Amino acid sequence: MLSTGERKTEILKRADRIKKERAGRVSRITAGIACAASLCLIIVLSAVLSGLPANSGMAGSVGMAASIFSGNEMLGYLVIGILAFILGVSATLLCFRLRDKEEDRHDRDR
Repeated sequence: MLSTGERKTEILKRADRIKKERAGRVSRITAGIACAASLCLIIVLSAVLSGLPANSGMAGSVGMAASIFSGNEMLGYLVIGILAFILGVSATLLCFRLRDKEEDRHDRDR
């Protein structure tokens, strides 16, 4: 038989555990939606960019793949570099987040 203080403590622990589970569920749903949106964005951008002609309508620009973003070759390479950097940062953050989630799951299982 639990005393009133012990029951109160158990109720507070259970309420706290339920809040943490709910927050974890919301976090997983948000991460899933963000991953799906990123994947859709990459697919759409790939489809749009593959539909553009290689020379982007500019005369004499055969072989300048970076110029699809801009008429200036240097600016095109700059844009491609920035996009590659953003993709790398996104992949790194995703890996860190997955590792943290796995460590949390491992700690909970102990």
